[in-house]
Amino acid sequence: MQGILAGKLALVTGGGRGIGAAIARALAGIGARVIVCGRSKSDLDAIAKEIDGVAIVCDLGSRADTDRMLGSV
Repeated sequence: MQGILAGKLALVTGGGRGIGAAIARALAGIGARVIVCGRSKSDLDAIAKEIDGVAIVCDLGSRADTDRMLGSV
């Protein structure tokens, strides 16, 4: 996909719904490869499928979850 963010990677926290999902859609729409992270696997999977992105379940309140997520990016 062409766009001003073509070839760039974006990580959207809280990307499963609401404002985070809207931001993920917008970033994908201008060419970014998007990783959405949050706590709800089903919400994340739906958005990731819609935008051809990647979903990572992560509770940012948990240091272990955050370290695991950052290690996989």
